[in-house]
Amino acid sequence: MRKFLFFIPFLFSISLFVNAQTIVETNTQLKNIVLEEFTGIYCGYCPEGHAIAEEISSLNPGRVVLVNIHTGGYAVPQNGTDPDFQTIFGEAIAAQSDLTGYPAGTVNRHLFSQWSQSSGTAMGRNHWANASDLILPEASPVNVGFVSSFDSITRVLTVNVEAYYTIGSPEPINYLNVAFLENHVFGYQSGGSANYDHKHILRHFITGQWGEEITTTSQGSFFSGTYTYTVPVEYVIENCDVAVYISETHQEIYTGCQAPADGGSNDGSSVLFIGTIVPTNYSVFVGSPTNTSTILVDVQSALSGTEDFIIKLSDNAPTDWNAVFTINGADYTDSVVVSLDAFVTVQVEIKVSPGATPAIGDYVLSMKSVSNQTAPETIGEVSVISDITDLVLHNTGNFGADGGQPSDFDADFAAGLDYAGNTNFASISYEKFISASDGNALTGVEHLYYNAAWVFPVLTDECVAIISDFVDNGGNLYISGQDLAWATWASDDYWTTNTREFFTNYLNAEYQDDGSSSNNSIYADTSDEVFGSLSSSDLINIYGLSSGNPMMYPDELVATDSGSVFLYYNDNINKGAAVRSTVGEAKIVYLGFDLPMIDDIDVRKEIIKLTHDWFHELADTSSNFVENQDLNTSVDIFPNPSDGNFTISVRTNKTSNSKIEIYNFVGNRVFTDYINNQQFYNKNLSLDIFPAGIYYLKLSSNENVTTKRIIITK
Repeated sequence: MRKFLFFIPFLFSISLFVNAQTIVETNTQLKNIVLEEFTGIYCGYCPEGHAIAEEISSLNPGRVVLVNIHTGGYAVPQNGTDPDFQTIFGEAIAAQSDLTGYPAGTVNRHLFSQWSQSSGTAMGRNHWANASDLILPEASPVNVGFVSSFDSITRVLTVNVEAYYTIGSPEPINYLNVAFLENHVFGYQSGGSANYDHKHILRHFITGQWGEEITTTSQGSFFSGTYTYTVPVEYVIENCDVAVYISETHQEIYTGCQAPADGGSNDGSSVLFIGTIVPTNYSVFVGSPTNTSTILVDVQSALSGTEDFIIKLSDNAPTDWNAVFTINGADYTDSVVVSLDAFVTVQVEIKVSPGATPAIGDYVLSMKSVSNQTAPETIGEVSVISDITDLVLHNTGNFGADGGQPSDFDADFAAGLDYAGNTNFASISYEKFISASDGNALTGVEHLYYNAAWVFPVLTDECVAIISDFVDNGGNLYISGQDLAWATWASDDYWTTNTREFFTNYLNAEYQDDGSSSNNSIYADTSDEVFGSLSSSDLINIYGLSSGNPMMYPDELVATDSGSVFLYYNDNINKGAAVRSTVGEAKIVYLGFDLPMIDDIDVRKEIIKLTHDWFHELADTSSNFVENQDLNTSVDIFPNPSDGNFTISVRTNKTSNSKIEIYNFVGNRVFTDYINNQQFYNKNLSLDIFPAGIYYLKLSSNENVTTKRIIITK
């Protein structure tokens, strides 16, 4: 389940009683979604967009307004039989959204920069659900409701609207939009059928292009207005709806509601908003087993008067981690009932003590109203990163109508890192990764695995800025994703100057071709010092399966600068599939396809292991390794220094027998183990058997001895 933090600019106690109010709800409500979808009848992917929008609505009953705006070249009828759903309003709204492809959509006309098609509010269909999830838990500064009636003789529609500002807007002028929509109009739709059921069609804005001005927008203000529209005879009134929504300016819709045009009503009630939980500073923090992290969180009631709330702390953290929260001077480990005055901030301390287990621990502070049991609880989440050296970052978004997400691939990365013997890894979402960067919580991460997947945009300015800085400071980067190169170089929608510069300067590759399902196998360059031993495997299609429209586009690449191609499609050296390179002290591995597209599970794991070993300098890339039977000096200890578990990794000749010994500072031997006829050796040790101090590892093989210093800081 997603967790959200709520940010409210300002809140005031509501004491004004509005005598004129007859329709609209006056308690603070959560925002509803207004999804304006830009579509057309000749847009092959538009039915997929319609399906995604309908799913968002069905998952949030009564809280989603869908407005389908037919505009652009795909909406212009090409013959006398295809329907014309264009309006005089569509072009201006589309231009404001800065859309670059269809279908596109805006969620409450809010700018989600990480998902923007270019620099505006328009997003591709695979981001609408995620954007909606972020809007739905926010408090609306205003509620809006209406009653509609229709005179079947005159065909005059009358809409009586009321709005009440429970919080107030920072803008002195807001805009009321009253839209007239029609459903169940059957006609041609590319990607659908010749008799497609068109719904939510914008037919008219009764209040004009940008709406009616509301000139009093402070807390406690009340607005009412009556609007009429003569409905054309070709519109079937039984299939029509009225949608009403309020925008801050011409952008940023606060909330909206919808009801049938003929005798419909909606009082604007959504979900009662009970309060806020907001971290005082950042939401992701760095921790360690030797220190307790204290995180400050502000809690505030949005209910009038004094109300009792259940404050509870829950977690998704290892069992050897501990946490308490402090409120009003007392510590609690589970929950407590506290009384909160309206809009008075109470600070809560969350104290997290990580254990020896490396992890990202998530802690959820929740508040629930005792007297309003049906109101949803408010949730705030903070996280602590402890002893993580290898971080798997997954992109955010959906795979079109398939509904999958990049996080679905985390298991493949975990399997590879487990196979490499690494215990200091975790997975993180794009949003949490950004927060961790803001809070300087990535300081212990040395190796980043970016599971970009087939989600657009694959790269954003924000993301590449953080990753560039990470690489510039010596961090190693693995990145994979179908169409990452295509989106950066061949699409019109999903690139910026910064993302192209990142691709060129950090991935050391050039885009050659989009690729197709004919690129259905990978082969290693056997001369490559890191990946030359990798077995071949088929590539499989994993996208578009639910729609019956397979979408397999493995990018074809050319290496540049320090890069070298180490995988080829179909054993064809002219079709590069993956590039490895170096940038300063950092190592880079880039796959032009997604890891789970590799059919052979063992090959998937081996790619991650070989990448891991190269990053950790466990891979012996010297040309004389096999020839010199006596050398056995490839040994690594990570993390080092360590305040959790650590791993000893050795690469040795298969025919040799080696002994590992660990001595403490005064020369006493505290650990012994043997490596017999193994090429790779990984041993995880618990620091429970070692007090803090300096130790020395001695690796003996034939006549050769290698020593390493170990620092334990617990």
